[in-house]
Amino acid sequence: MKRLQSLIAKVEVPLGAVQNTGVLTVGEDSVFRFASMMASSSMLIGLSEWVNYHLAQYPSVAHLKDAEIYEVDGEGTILSTYKQPQLWSQVPFVSVKGCIGESIHRLASMPVGKEAWFWLSDRGPGKQAFIEIYPSANDKEGEMFAKHCSDIRKRIVVSGNEMFGVLRNDPDYGLCFICQNKGEHWQDLITALIDAHKHKYPAIKLLTSSSLVRMRKGAVIDRVQYLSPPVSPPERVAEVLSQFDKSQPALYFWFQVADGKRTLLVEKDLAVLKKQLQEITTDGLTARGRVRETESHLVFSVTRAKDFFLEALIDWTQEYIEQWPELIKLVGARLLVTAKGAVVQEYELDELWDAIT
Repeated sequence: MKRLQSLIAKVEVPLGAVQNTGVLTVGEDSVFRFASMMASSSMLIGLSEWVNYHLAQYPSVAHLKDAEIYEVDGEGTILSTYKQPQLWSQVPFVSVKGCIGESIHRLASMPVGKEAWFWLSDRGPGKQAFIEIYPSANDKEGEMFAKHCSDIRKRIVVSGNEMFGVLRNDPDYGLCFICQNKGEHWQDLITALIDAHKHKYPAIKLLTSSSLVRMRKGAVIDRVQYLSPPVSPPERVAEVLSQFDKSQPALYFWFQVADGKRTLLVEKDLAVLKKQLQEITTDGLTARGRVRETESHLVFSVTRAKDFFLEALIDWTQEYIEQWPELIKLVGARLLVTAKGAVVQEYELDELWDAIT
């Protein structure tokens, strides 16, 4: 604290400037969290403006992307939380050293033919699935890697299933997890990793094409391909919408309300959508048509009036948006009824959409 105070004393503070001191922590998610008794939303806005101003000259300030501000009392109790992701949209993501983002970056940039040590856990730091990838070029016996993993375990409250070995980016088979045991939990570990981190770190999805190579006494026993679990309809919709913009052709959609359950399918390819329909019982209220994007919202187009559709779509979005944030793209969507290319009726329920945001 004395060091900080001496640095503060050297700063020329403009007349009327607001100053804050407090505590700064860094989470396992690479997010910097500032806590102060004088914290406010203006402090977060000022911090984001400072980062954006200095980013070009000092790229390392990008570590502060998505920073959060906490107002606390004298006992450290949190009174208010301030976070606004939109403030950081122009700031590139940079992982904090030692966090999972660093390993996922190493995973995504691993050259073909290269190897590294790996350690997997379904309950790592932050109580989430974790992967550590450690360079092996200067650590052939894995001694430094073993010490590194020991340090990581100190950050874990309750341990789970673990696995370690060599990760190789094979020119023929891609990412291969090589181990000297049965690798009993490997499929589950990979699934846990993808599920836990696919939203913040999309590169983790590279593991969907990975494989497990089991060895004994230096000889390969077999190679097991990772089998992705079936993707649920809401997750598929989130994936399609996240890759869609107004420059692309309209999507195809199908929607149903049956026995109180709502189902939405969205695809670029009509044949793919029809194949999905073969696995669904269609016996309720349905709507089908196209989806396009405008400057401000998505537009669902049908050729027959579907009075139930928009409110049911809002309910469906409300049900799944917390689990799949990409569905935010649906907020504000409207329904058009067309005939021979002309709009005959338009539905909008902005007041209900506003309740989601």
